[in-house]
Amino acid sequence: MAQGALSDKEIRILDFDSSLLSQKKLLHKFSHPPYQARITALGDIAPYVRYWTKKKYIAELKKRIDSGLKNTITLYGSGDFHHVTGILLEGFPEPLSVISFDHHPDWDGLSFQLNCGSWVNHITKRVNIRKVLLLGPSSDDLSSRGLITASLSGLNNNKLEIYPYLHEPSRVFLKPLKDNVCLKVEPRLLGAEIQWSNLKEKDMNIFLSGLLERLPTDDVYITIDKDCLSRQAAFTNWEEGLLGLDWLLGALNIIKNKKNIVGLDITGEYSPVILKGLLKGFFSWADHPKENFLPEDTAAINAINESTNLKILDLFIR
Repeated sequence: MAQGALSDKEIRILDFDSSLLSQKKLLHKFSHPPYQARITALGDIAPYVRYWTKKKYIAELKKRIDSGLKNTITLYGSGDFHHVTGILLEGFPEPLSVISFDHHPDWDGLSFQLNCGSWVNHITKRVNIRKVLLLGPSSDDLSSRGLITASLSGLNNNKLEIYPYLHEPSRVFLKPLKDNVCLKVEPRLLGAEIQWSNLKEKDMNIFLSGLLERLPTDDVYITIDKDCLSRQAAFTNWEEGLLGLDWLLGALNIIKNKKNIVGLDITGEYSPVILKGLLKGFFSWADHPKENFLPEDTAAINAINESTNLKILDLFIR
């Protein structure tokens, strides 16, 4: 049963880090009727939510986020907040498929808090979420070393499918892993070798059409972390991805024409990393790329990210 169509006249901005408030063309576009931007100020709790968050801040976010806007495109700043997608998805209790475009799989299995690198594990455990598709991840998280901390349980029951844009085969050790519709598993001593099904080698129209046809639901929620894109289209707090913007826009157009999109969010802006807590600060420092931008770079970075945001929004806003 369809849960409602995505709004084509308004957007929602969850303002954690002011990155979107610097995108003046985007704000101007949604400052005149019939278009509107609903902005929620969250800067006061952002240092407690960034990277990972505790239950009390999840509860605070739920209080502040307008549940009546669930069928609205949501933008919320840096990918350090990508776990907010897991909170937004709680507004959709009916059967749903989730499609994530990201440079990372976000399936870390060691995290003790909901964080930007583990939120996929949380949503795959929800009964109403029938399928999760990860499209475009090509980071070191898929390397043999990166898979040591990964939770691969979703792959074993085919609830989770992953399609890197491009990644060489990886080894997994001492973890049970079966063949999945999305990958091939070859047994090896003390483990297995994974042969990834790379998007770069596929005809996008044929592949995505087939993939969408076998989704168990017509309703889909899309989340886009712009770190999946190459540097020409996005500057983020994370390493550069491999997807071209034209590829992403083409994929979104195919999904829009074949499925009922009930919700969509966009993350992957760039902003200074401001955190609360020494432990969080250490893990964030260890995990983030050691790439520093000068203050005078900020305007150029925001312009690139804004241009990409507007091109994505133009697909859905009339």
